[in-house]
Amino acid sequence: MFERVLAGETIQQNDVRFRFRGIVTYWDVVLAPLVEGGEIVGILAVSIDTTERASLRQNLEQRVSARTQELQMLVDVSATANSVLNLDEMLGRTLNLLVDLVGASRAGVSLLDEKTGKLKAGILQPEREVDPAEMAIMLQAGQAVSDNGEMMYIAPDISKGLLEPGALLPLQIRDRKLGC
Repeated sequence: MFERVLAGETIQQNDVRFRFRGIVTYWDVVLAPLVEGGEIVGILAVSIDTTERASLRQNLEQRVSARTQELQMLVDVSATANSVLNLDEMLGRTLNLLVDLVGASRAGVSLLDEKTGKLKAGILQPEREVDPAEMAIMLQAGQAVSDNGEMMYIAPDISKGLLEPGALLPLQIRDRKLGC
């Protein structure tokens, strides 16, 4: 680069990364030939610290990337949900996709019984046997979520047998409650 400047070329580079004693900084740099009497006698260097701007841009790029991944998940879930006409098959596929996308151990949907208005055991993916006591706890919490229409987060509590966190979301279309 210095050889090019000494040959008469002016060079401008943005966000040049420097690392000194473990500290990384970014600089906009302009190098120009210093001419005296028609002859290049040195290099004129002008630099501006752009570390904050570079940090903000990196943060923005990370946020855009994370948001893009979230949107892609929604597209994938939507495509899966719309790929079949059978409700149970569609729910099973969608739940499997959700398990894979968010790294959950399981996901499920329980629908309200239209006659009683009570939540009934539904689809759990991946499919496995669930202890009736555990299912009763899940249905009770799901009924509360369906009734009040608000999401519920369940923190792990080993004393209650809750080994991992969970989230329960109300399932509804417009004003019609469907389940959890």
